[in-house]
Amino acid sequence: MKVRMMFVFVTLAFTLTAMVPCCFCLAAPVSESFDFAEGRWDRSRWLSPRNPDWDRGTPMVQEKDGLVNWSDPAWTDEEIFKKHQIDTFSALVLTNVYSGKVTCTTETSFDHRMAPSLVLVKEMTKDAQGRDQLIDFYEIVLYDGGLNIWHHKPHPGDGVQHIPIDKVAWLVTRFEPKTRYDLSMTVERKIHRGRPTGQMTVRCGGHEVGFSDPLLPEKFRVGILGSEGRCRFYSFKVTSGN
Repeated sequence: MKVRMMFVFVTLAFTLTAMVPCCFCLAAPVSESFDFAEGRWDRSRWLSPRNPDWDRGTPMVQEKDGLVNWSDPAWTDEEIFKKHQIDTFSALVLTNVYSGKVTCTTETSFDHRMAPSLVLVKEMTKDAQGRDQLIDFYEIVLYDGGLNIWHHKPHPGDGVQHIPIDKVAWLVTRFEPKTRYDLSMTVERKIHRGRPTGQMTVRCGGHEVGFSDPLLPEKFRVGILGSEGRCRFYSFKVTSGN
């Protein structure tokens, strides 16, 4: 009897132990990385949406070591800053739809003063010409004076015209031009005062800023955006799961 009970106990213990790794495997984070150097990435994985409020949006330009938002080569950095900020709008958004806890990071730099960004996109639509356009999204902006996080929202009853923008968080510090930085954001769902809400944490150059916002979407896309100056992107990584 003792031998039989011991066999049952050992068998049960082995079964439970064997099950534990499977549970952890289900929760394991999944990462995907993109190298934006020439010939190293698949553009078909990405959308190139426009900004309907500015009526601008030209695809990113491929350079040897990465991407840069479009601009006329004849424009100086100062001319872009003073006259052509909206003309340099270029964005790339992954076709994947994410949920849960997600972290994305881009290695980026700016030539003059601003403003490479990460984007978290709740909603996109097609314009009359069938082009993708951003409607409801968060923009995480790096510039020489710090970090800004903006929420671009469609105006009720006005379609995509005159999109209102809320500044939901910011950090004042100094970032240098022509210097590579890892700009990252983590978004996840939290319970705050008994209610579910979204939480975002942004990190760059040893600095960190975060905020809670119930309007942060449960499902979203992620990507990069360059405007208001020449913005360079060298890589992108997204990790989903705990």
